[in-house]
Amino acid sequence: MKPDSTPVWVFEDSDEDYEITVGAMRLANLRNPIVRCANEREAESLFRRAGAFEDLQRPSLILLDLNLGGASGRGFLARFREFEWLRSVPVCILTTSSNPADIEMCYSAGGNAYLVKPVNLDRFEVMIQNLVTFWFDTAALPGREERRIAKIHS
Repeated sequence: MKPDSTPVWVFEDSDEDYEITVGAMRLANLRNPIVRCANEREAESLFRRAGAFEDLQRPSLILLDLNLGGASGRGFLARFREFEWLRSVPVCILTTSSNPADIEMCYSAGGNAYLVKPVNLDRFEVMIQNLVTFWFDTAALPGREERRIAKIHS
């Protein structure tokens, strides 16, 4: 996988889960910058490109925990679609909830994938490897189509 300058946004309030997720993405050879959003205040700044997020580039992918501290990730999912600059960015739910109602709600609200975090670290790393392979080596992402086509034809 070639380095890419487009960031991946990770909405995760747990320091431990964030570090494990980033570690798994790096094991999967993802070299994109990773931007963390840990709470509702940061999310509002991020959505509006304010404060520390003023010069933030549009992400290639968003990972969203449904149980974000101080807020519900469920509400954030709909918010991504409110902003024109984020509307076409894929959002993958990464959560501990296997509740069928949560799964249905997330897809209905515009989620592109729903992943249940396994308890086993090895299984989590395999899941993240599959996620990285799919979204960065297989799927065409907005703003990356030309690079993907060139890679396929080279």
